[in-house]
Amino acid sequence: MSRLRVDTDSMQKLDTNLKEWVEETASLMKQMRESTEALHATWEGLSYDEFMQSFTERKEAVKAKALTLEKFSGSFSQAVRLYLELEQEVADTVSTL
Repeated sequence: MSRLRVDTDSMQKLDTNLKEWVEETASLMKQMRESTEALHATWEGLSYDEFMQSFTERKEAVKAKALTLEKFSGSFSQAVRLYLELEQEVADTVSTL
């Protein structure tokens, strides 16, 4: 049987990092959308159409990955909170013995 070692500081740091990554991803996607809109106003023709088709396909993949990251971050945050609550319950129970 393997031993599981939990480091709550590392869990909380990862939780914070995940939230920052979600925010950064959303910001980058917004910048990407704004840049594409600016490009749309100045570029036309076949090469633009091909670029937009490729961009749209990739954008959808990025959106899906961003959503997955956001869901994982939320789940991890809940797990950290639950672990810390349970850890406190154990400490409280042990202190009453």
